[in-house]
Amino acid sequence: MSIYNITFSPTGGTKRVADILANELSSEFFEIDTTDRTTDFSVYNFTKDDVCIISMPSYSGRVPKVAVERLLQMHGNGASAVIVAVYGNRDYEDTLIELRDTSIQAGFTVVAGVVAIAEHSIIREFAANRPDKEDKTELQSFMKTIIEKIHAGVV
Repeated sequence: MSIYNITFSPTGGTKRVADILANELSSEFFEIDTTDRTTDFSVYNFTKDDVCIISMPSYSGRVPKVAVERLLQMHGNGASAVIVAVYGNRDYEDTLIELRDTSIQAGFTVVAGVVAIAEHSIIREFAANRPDKEDKTELQSFMKTIIEKIHAGVV
């Protein structure tokens, strides 16, 4: 089983959340930065044994269009996906649903969904310094539950 941390994080907030989750799952994981426009994302072919944490920000309640386009280039092949919608303390609206639908369309098997708050990308006063210590503890606890369910074959 390989672990992949797939993120779209132009300002770093989504990556901070994703890293907390990924580090709880394993100390060794592969990073895939979907903000990198020079990458050919079609080269990513996962297996059913892989676990992918797919983290995207919420922009006005949606997954950024370019992030959707890049995720759809990947080949999930049934890999387990923990999807993560990160928002700047306003609302995530349909982001998690859209991320689920896109992940399934790319061939992933969505096993869990997480919504987390990070510092707003434009108005830094909103959710300043988030994720904070309490957020980290909650995210770690949530990931432990997800791991248990993955290993037990419940999801």
